[in-house]
Amino acid sequence: MAKKIYWATLISSLIIGILIYFNKESFTSGVLLALFAIPFFMFIAGLHGIIAHSVKSETKGNIILYPVAMGIVFSIIAFGFIILMMKLFCADFPKF
Repeated sequence: MAKKIYWATLISSLIIGILIYFNKESFTSGVLLALFAIPFFMFIAGLHGIIAHSVKSETKGNIILYPVAMGIVFSIIAFGFIILMMKLFCADFPKF
């Protein structure tokens, strides 16, 4: 049951992101930053839940790499969100 909830969260985050993308002209860049944070955190929560429920609890407790792997996954997705997506969607986002 929990995996279904995480899949629903993941899919709904993608749907919300697509809806925001197609209506981005009607929002200011500040509002877009706030609106894109919602599906971002929903996507992170869904992905983490799916991965966490795919690993057996006995294995998860015995390996040190699990928290490190989850941190790496979060960092990669956060990097993609901040650097790539914000540059595409928000014209006023700082250029590097």
